[in-house]
Amino acid sequence: VIGVVLHFYGSPPTLADVREFYARIVHREPSEEKVARLLQQYRAYGRPAPLGATVERIQRFLEERLNRTLSVVKQQGGGPIDPWEDRYLVRRAGKHAPPWVGDAVAELLAEGVSTIVSLPLTPFGSKLGSENYHRSVRRALEALGCQPVDLLPGASPPVDAAAMEGRTVGVIPVERWYSHELFLKASALRLGQALAWLPEDLRPFTAVVFTIHSMPEAEAGEAPRLPDQYRLWAEATARRTGISHWMLSYRSAPRGSDKWLGPDVREVIREVAERGFKAVVVCPVPTLIENVEVFQEAGEDAQEAARQCGLEFVRTELLNDSADMLDLLESLVREALEHAQPTGDASRGACCRAR
Repeated sequence: VIGVVLHFYGSPPTLADVREFYARIVHREPSEEKVARLLQQYRAYGRPAPLGATVERIQRFLEERLNRTLSVVKQQGGGPIDPWEDRYLVRRAGKHAPPWVGDAVAELLAEGVSTIVSLPLTPFGSKLGSENYHRSVRRALEALGCQPVDLLPGASPPVDAAAMEGRTVGVIPVERWYSHELFLKASALRLGQALAWLPEDLRPFTAVVFTIHSMPEAEAGEAPRLPDQYRLWAEATARRTGISHWMLSYRSAPRGSDKWLGPDVREVIREVAERGFKAVVVCPVPTLIENVEVFQEAGEDAQEAARQCGLEFVRTELLNDSADMLDLLESLVREALEHAQPTGDASRGACCRAR
C-alpha cells in the first residue's frame, strides 16, 4: 500500500474558526480589531472558504485516478505500472487547520502503508513551505514509533533488522516542481486565456504581473532560493505565452515589514501604469487553489489599484481541481515512485501500525 500526503496551508472550516485559525498562524491571540477585519474579508467573499473543500475533492479524485489506472493495467493482464504493489491511499494535511498531518499519517499506517509520498501543494521549495511539510511527516512517523527513511532519487531503504521487524517507513519528498512540463503547460494556458479576454487593441500595451505569497527573506531556502525558482517559472511561462512585458511581485507581507520578500503586487501595478501600459494581467497561478486571501489581495485589492491607475484589469484563473491539475499531481506521484525504486524485502510491507 502506497500512501500520499497532500500538504496545504489550511483554512478555517467555519466563520467561528477564523480567530483560532489566525492565532495558529501568528502564534499569539489576535486583537479584536484584527479578527473583525478578517471576518469582514471572509464574509465579503460571500461563499464558504474554498481551499479546504477543493483540497478534499483533489484528495478523492487523485486517489481514484491512481487506483483506476492500476486497476486497468491489471485487468488487461499487464504487469504492474511501477515497482510498487497494491493500492494507493491519499490523505490531506493542513498546516494551520485540520485535518492534521499526524492524523493523516496515523490513518495511512493503520492501513498498512509502507511508503509515504509527501506532496506539498506548492511548486516552490522553501524552509517554511515544502521543507517544513516533509519534516512534519517524519515527525509524525517518529511520534508513532516508526523510523522514517527518505527515499530520494536513486535511493533504497536499508535492509536491516529494524526494517525487517516492520519499524521503517519510506518517505519520498516531492518538491520544487515549478519546472515540470505539465505545470508550465497549465500555467501558460491560464495566462493565455486571461490575455485573450482583453480587447485586442489593448494586448500590445499589456503587462503581466506575476504574484505569489511573500515570506521572510531568511526562510526562502537554499539555492536555488524561492525568488530564483519563482523567476525561472515566470520566465518559462511568459516565453510559452509569448509575453515580453512582465514583472514579479509578492503579496501578504505584514505592513511595515522590510524583511519580507517584495515588492507588493499593488506597488508593481502602479509601476505598470507609470511605464505607460494600458492594461495589466495579474497572475497568481503558483497559489494553485482559490482561497479567500488570494481573492482579496490578487483580486479585489489588485483590481482597485489598477482602477485607480486607469488600467484595464484581469486576473488569471487558478488550477483548483481541474483535469490538468490532477494530471500534474498524478504525474508527480508516479514519477516520485519511479525515481525512488525500492529494492530488497525491506521495501515490501516494511511498516509499523498506528498505536
